[in-house]
Amino acid sequence: MKQAEYLPQDGAELSDTEQSSEVMRNPEAPLTQLVLQIMLDSAVTRMQSTFTEAIAEVKKDLTKLAARTQCLEMDFQNLNTETEKHLTLLEDQIVFQESKIMSLKDRSRQNNIRLRDIPTDKLLLDCVHRVPKPQHLPSSIPRDVLTRLNFFHIKEQILRAHRNKKEMLERFKGICMFMDFSAETMRRRRTYKVITETLRHNNIPYRRENPVNLIILKEEGNTTVTSPLEVEELLRKWKIPLLHKQDNEPSRNPQENGRVLKSKTTTPKEV
Repeated sequence: MKQAEYLPQDGAELSDTEQSSEVMRNPEAPLTQLVLQIMLDSAVTRMQSTFTEAIAEVKKDLTKLAARTQCLEMDFQNLNTETEKHLTLLEDQIVFQESKIMSLKDRSRQNNIRLRDIPTDKLLLDCVHRVPKPQHLPSSIPRDVLTRLNFFHIKEQILRAHRNKKEMLERFKGICMFMDFSAETMRRRRTYKVITETLRHNNIPYRRENPVNLIILKEEGNTTVTSPLEVEELLRKWKIPLLHKQDNEPSRNPQENGRVLKSKTTTPKEV
């Protein structure tokens, strides 16, 4: 217990004079033990000082790293925002370009007429050719005939005369005529199938602005829609329930159903 009274306190480092005085005051204390204790205390003090400096340096580096990380996160967020804006712009441009390409495809076909149910051995027209038919149709049904007229208004007169069966000769009444559209246009028009059925069911007139878009005619004004979703929103706004039809239910419109076996099927009237 006496020796403990003369040991230096934790963290205290004795000078040579103090060490000599301590030895003189404690002649009974073992000199080796005292010197060892002094050396250990000095080493611990130096280690604590070194660790403190190292920890301070690490904290400084971590502070710098945190600042750089925050800057990188902000840059990444800004870059992500700009990328999303450009992506949205590119998507809109792609949709716009696709609509223009479809329009060009259909404009190149606007003078065409597709004739159906013409026997194979009675094709006596010029500038015409037969197109492939769906595989599910029997071989006895002739392929459609595609012909191009030199003038658009002549084609419109022929189609109007075809809609009015009374003006046609008896031998031509079994022949069906359709406008010629690209496969993509037909696919997109089929997406309006339930929409057009709902409009006709509620006696709402409509017409085609182009091969795909619809113009809904109402007393308060005409509305142009470019997708079935827009029509569904309008129907919900007008509180008109949407008809739900089975996918396998045949359409009453031969143009929307691709091909019909009976030429007596009538096309629903559009304004």
